[in-house]
Amino acid sequence: MIIIRRIFSAMIVAVFLSGCSAYIAPKNTLHTTTSFYNEVSFNSFLLKNTSQVALWLGRKVDNKYLVEPINVIILDEESRSDEESISLVETALDDAGYNKRCGHSSGYIGVINKKPFKQVPREFSIAYSNNNFWKINNHGRLFGPYTVKAKERMYIGQFSRESFSLFSLVNHGYVSFSAARDDFIKKVTQCASLKYIDNIDALNKISSNIFTSKDHDGKIKVLLLKK
Repeated sequence: MIIIRRIFSAMIVAVFLSGCSAYIAPKNTLHTTTSFYNEVSFNSFLLKNTSQVALWLGRKVDNKYLVEPINVIILDEESRSDEESISLVETALDDAGYNKRCGHSSGYIGVINKKPFKQVPREFSIAYSNNNFWKINNHGRLFGPYTVKAKERMYIGQFSRESFSLFSLVNHGYVSFSAARDDFIKKVTQCASLKYIDNIDALNKISSNIFTSKDHDGKIKVLLLKK
């Protein structure tokens, strides 16, 4: 029985990692920027690196490459340092059931005022998620904190809902961007120290011959961290 479990675990890891392998993406210019309160501009999509938009591990939906739009902003006016800010935000997400969980691709980048930020959480193969990766789950990543003013820090984030297929080439199948964002907003405002304060139009809803953002409505929900 122990041997069977080890073999099965190895199969799971191998199949998952196949979904995280490098992919060849088409050249694209989808580096749309969004202005926030006329003080900060940021790239409106999840980035694979500083020059290329992430495309859901190369997966196509309706024969189009799937871009991952930024759909959440978190403002923190409480923290005295970046480390304290990350700790407070992660505690809030944890309280809302969006815990650090393994089984997700990692290493993405977000750009705020032309400054690149590695994803939070920092750990390999970790994202904030409301369920295990082999089940339907909402998961996301934050980028920051960027210091807007002396005592105000800002994160941009991307949340999506996915399914899992053991025998699919890309194991993590797209389900929805809007449903994941809205559930995240609902949970963190009900169960954690975050307050919904605004809804901005990011103009990052895409539908072209090559790229799509599927059900994303082009809106970003803005949250304020409270102690």
